[in-house]
Amino acid sequence: MLEEGDFAFRLAGWDKIIRHFKPHLIIADYAPSLSLCARGRWPVLVIGNGYTMPPPEQESFPPVAARNRPQYATDAEIIGRLNKDLAMMGAKTIERLPQLNEADAYGLLTIPLFDPYRATRQQLYLGVEIPGGSPLPKASGSGGIGYFHQESQMNDDLLDGLLDANIETAVNFGPLMRRVSKKFKGSRVRPVSSPFKLVDDMAGKAVAIHHGGLGFATAAVLAGVPQVLLFRHDEHQFTANAIVRAGAGLATDYRIIYPGAIAAAMEHVAASSAMRERALQLAEENAAFRGANPVQAAADIALKFLRAN
Repeated sequence: MLEEGDFAFRLAGWDKIIRHFKPHLIIADYAPSLSLCARGRWPVLVIGNGYTMPPPEQESFPPVAARNRPQYATDAEIIGRLNKDLAMMGAKTIERLPQLNEADAYGLLTIPLFDPYRATRQQLYLGVEIPGGSPLPKASGSGGIGYFHQESQMNDDLLDGLLDANIETAVNFGPLMRRVSKKFKGSRVRPVSSPFKLVDDMAGKAVAIHHGGLGFATAAVLAGVPQVLLFRHDEHQFTANAIVRAGAGLATDYRIIYPGAIAAAMEHVAASSAMRERALQLAEENAAFRGANPVQAAADIALKFLRAN
């Protein structure tokens, strides 16, 4: 939105859509331009997880990533550019950048563990939906469960790492490639093409290995299963860091993996009584989120707001 005219173009587009539909309530998911356009003029319910919905009440956005990146403009410069276009549109201007997410109501679809802004968060956590139900923790575990993007089937370092681990592991890559079926044939690794039923398939596992998606990570937390996370981008890394800080797993960048390290990480996590105990503690700490239905909860917030207005 820093390019000259880009934000004004977006605002004009949203303004035209809103005026055409005349909505009683706008539900915005990771859409700051829409929220800013409607702010103070039409009611807005913002939904998202901790990564996509930084708290609007903050004075500024605190750094959540350790990587050094160039700063293209100061907060004051960005606010000035945004406010120029907001004022021209007749929309409400902002005083702080976090007001990008300011709304009349909020639907926060995550759990506190995976919220990088947990320390300053004031919105209510609605949890993460686990299709089919949340897996329950078991005191002991055996075997592994893995979940990866379909293109990961072309990464032989990952496939060989799974093979090298001395663990019976069920792995889902989505639609299965012939090369993977052939590679895993007769091994400890069982590729699964259909979606996991995590309430059954996750429970009682000794290790869960995946990229760091919020849903799968949350299912492992609720099941008390320690994790190995091979993160692909910043959001995955925030999730991975939370598990590592909690002492319930290990993590590394997917771009630098190699077979021996993957196998060693899986075997270490699966054999670690300390990580197992910590994972079970996390399951108990987050027990209130078992069976969460955040979509319905967000819908209820919307209905309650509409009835009140």
